[in-house]
Amino acid sequence: MIFKNFIAQTVEFQNINSWNEVSIGFIMAIILAIIQAIGMWRQKNKVGSGKNEKTFLSLVLFSALFLYYIDYGIYGIYKHSLTIIISNFFLGLFFIPIIVKIIKYKIKGNGFSKLELLISPFLLFIVPGMIIFTDKDLFLTILLFILGLSLIPQGLEFIKRKNDIKEKNDFEPLFVFTILLNNIVWLIFGLEIHSSALIWSSIPTIIITGIALALYYLFKLNRKKSV
Repeated sequence: MIFKNFIAQTVEFQNINSWNEVSIGFIMAIILAIIQAIGMWRQKNKVGSGKNEKTFLSLVLFSALFLYYIDYGIYGIYKHSLTIIISNFFLGLFFIPIIVKIIKYKIKGNGFSKLELLISPFLLFIVPGMIIFTDKDLFLTILLFILGLSLIPQGLEFIKRKNDIKEKNDFEPLFVFTILLNNIVWLIFGLEIHSSALIWSSIPTIIITGIALALYYLFKLNRKKSV
């Protein structure tokens, strides 16, 4: 009965009889979630794929992304949005095998950085924070700031290894590209349901992922020219 009442209160159920921005956004979000899951699976397969069986992917970044998606799923419960709930919990599951492989190859190969060992344990407080914190939109803004900080060690490592052949085998551009597309949809959906958290978190993520893709292809182009 509780579940049935919750479904009846969702934004999507209330718009089920009309073809509008909410229903279109729901369909687009689900399709993009499937595409993004493919990109994440390809990223999982690339972790430690080089001949040295090492990974230069940041445990901090992927752990933060995992918790970010789980928290957005929880946020969807409070916003009564099936779109947010389904797509984020679904995608969050795909981060688990990536994180497991990163840990495996970090232990087996190049080890953890001091920054990873220092920050990673504190990320576990993110999910309880979303449940306890009363202002969900404000907490997601704080979470976005944390996610932004988690990009720093990965960005530094990416620049440091830009001429390393191993690096391009460990990074899946489709994974980042699908995150970019997904956040464009979240921005549109956030505007439709008047969610400041979705809007203000989507814009910086679009910018960050756009820059990451630009850097990746710029380094790739420079490598081709130098050969």
